[in-house]
Amino acid sequence: MNATTNFQILDLNAASTTINASLITAGFHNHFAISATGTNTISNMADASTVDISSAATSDVLGGVVGAHTLNLNLQSGAVGMTETGITVTGLTTINLTSNTSTAGDTNVVTAFVNSDNTTFNVTGSAALTMAVKAAITTGDTINASAFTGAFTLTATSGKGDIISTGSGTTSITDTVSATATGNTDTLLAGHTAIDTINTTAHYGVAYGSAGALTTAMDQISNFNIGATASDILKMGGTTAAVGASADLGGGVWTVTNGIATTSGTNTAAAFIAAVYATAGTAGDVVAYTNGTNTYVAAMNGTAHDAYVVELVGVHTATAVGTAAAANTIHIA
Repeated sequence: MNATTNFQILDLNAASTTINASLITAGFHNHFAISATGTNTISNMADASTVDISSAATSDVLGGVVGAHTLNLNLQSGAVGMTETGITVTGLTTINLTSNTSTAGDTNVVTAFVNSDNTTFNVTGSAALTMAVKAAITTGDTINASAFTGAFTLTATSGKGDIISTGSGTTSITDTVSATATGNTDTLLAGHTAIDTINTTAHYGVAYGSAGALTTAMDQISNFNIGATASDILKMGGTTAAVGASADLGGGVWTVTNGIATTSGTNTAAAFIAAVYATAGTAGDVVAYTNGTNTYVAAMNGTAHDAYVVELVGVHTATAVGTAAAANTIHIA
C-alpha cells in the first residue's frame, strides 16, 4: 500500500476492515472513509485526522498515535437514515463531530459512543443527530452543539457532570444520575424558538445521603424558556408528573399554589432543598420555588430523601407549574 501515492482519502469499503494508519506513509493526508458494515478499526491515526462514515456499522473503532488528541468525525447518511451501533474512540479526547446527510430529513444515530473521560464533542452540521456518551469514571464530558442547526437528541450518560450547550434545532436531552453523581450543566441556545425538552426522570427514586448530596446531583439548566403561550418541557418524576400541593413540603411554613412554593420561614433555595429532602410528599408531584433569580423544581417520590431538584438558571417569572403549555407556566411531563 505504501507504493500508492497522491491519494487524498483511503476508503474502507469491505466489511470489518482493520487499518494501522502508522504503517501508511507515502503521499497520505490522514483522511479515511468508512463505507462498510461490520466492525471496522483504524488505529494509530495522526493528530487531527479525519474519518468520514457513510455506512451503518456494528462498531467502528478509531484510535490515535501517542500524543494525538483530536479527531474530525463526519457522519454522512445516504439514501436512508444511518445508525451506528457503536463508535469507540481511544486516545482522542477532542471530537469535532459533523452530522450531514445527502437526503433531506434523514437522521444520523450513534447508539453509543465509547469515549474517554473528559472528552469534548464539538457538534456541527444540519442533519438530525441522535447520540449517547459513555458513562464516566471520574469526569464528565463537554458536548458543545451551539453551532448545530439540526434536531439533536442526546443521552448524557456520563453521570459525572456533563457540560452541554445546544443549538437552534429542536433539542431533547436525557440526563442520568446516581446517588453520588454530579449534575449536568445544560445551556440551551439563548433565544431559541424551538420547544426543547430536558428529561431528568433518571433521578427519580435515587436515595441521597444528605441535602448536600441532592444539591450536588442537581442539574442546572440555563435559557429554559418560560413563554407567553408555551415553554420548554421539563420531564420530571416517574411515569406521570402532577402539579404538587402544600403537603408535598410538609405544610407548616410552606404553601404551594398552582405548584409554586412560598414560605413564611427562611426564604432561600437551601431551605427549599432541605424541605424537599426531608419530606416524602406524593410520588410524582412536582413543586417549584424561586429565590427571585433562579427557580428550583422538585419531583417528589413518596419516600423521604428520594426526591430530586432541578435548577432553572435565570428563570424567576413563572406563576404556575402545569402539565400542559400555558402562559408563564413551567411545563412538566
